[in-house]
Amino acid sequence: LENLQDNKGASAMAAKQRKILTELKQEQAEIQHLQNIYRAAHQERKLLLKQQREILIMRHSTAQLQEKLHNLAG
Repeated sequence: LENLQDNKGASAMAAKQRKILTELKQEQAEIQHLQNIYRAAHQERKLLLKQQREILIMRHSTAQLQEKLHNLAG
């Protein structure tokens, strides 16, 4: 009888461990997913900043050309 109770206890413990392990794996998968989203967003922000810098450079160049044309015409 005592042996049967030990087996039930061990079985319950094993089931609890499996449940906890499953939850852990799900949380790890969610963390990995969130890290991937973070990395993608970071790359997107870097690209946007690069494009904004390029736009500012083009605006500056355009303004300089307009000034030169204005000086030539004037």
